[in-house]
Parts: sequence; structure tokens; C-alpha cells
Amino acid sequence: MRVEQFQKRATRACLALNLPEPKLIDLRAGSVKLRIQLSEERFIDVYFNEKTRTLNSAMIEKGRRIFGINGYGDKRFWHMHPVGKMDEHVPVKPMTIESLVRRYATVLRKKHPR
Repeated sequence: MRVEQFQKRATRACLALNLPEPKLIDLRAGSVKLRIQLSEERFIDVYFNEKTRTLNSAMIEKGRRIFGINGYGDKRFWHMHPVGKMDEHVPVKPMTIESLVRRYATVLRKKHPR
């Protein structure tokens, strides 16, 4: 997948779940960093590299990472850093940007129910 396609899919995934539209933070040849600004002190950063198919992400609250998902290609090691257990590496199956955004939406609902 190309960076441009990744950005479009990330935007569609966020809007489908009533999350803010991702903003471009950094764009380089073959990689992109996006930010989903949830509040003044909470956001999700997502990094994608099209050559290595790396997809790394973290939810930051008050300057500290509180949840994260990291993936390195389709079959290499994917893991999650659970809420409150940032030093843990819990294996997860490879994710698309859509499934990654859904996982963050689920965490947000559990952490901050309406």
C-alpha cells in the first residue's frame, strides 16, 4: 500500500467511527505520521512505512503513552502495549489501519464510557 492510500483509509476509518480526522504530522518519501487529536491532552499518533509495511501507533495522554500497537510487516512480530501495562508486549495478529483504528475506538469506549 502507498502512503496516499494509507492516509485515505485512515481518514475513512476514523470518520466511520466518529473519531476526528487524522492530521498530517510528517510526510517523507515512503512514510507518513498522522495524529488523531482526541482532546487537548489526548491524541493517537500513527506511523506507516510503505516499504517495510511498519504500522506503529500510540495513544498519548498528558504527555505519556497509555496504549500502543506496533506492527512490522504482515507476518513479523505484532504486539500491543495494554492500557496501564506499557512495558508488556502482548502478541496480536497483523492489523489493517481499519482494524487498528477500531481497536483504539474500543479502548476509548472502555476508558471513557459515554
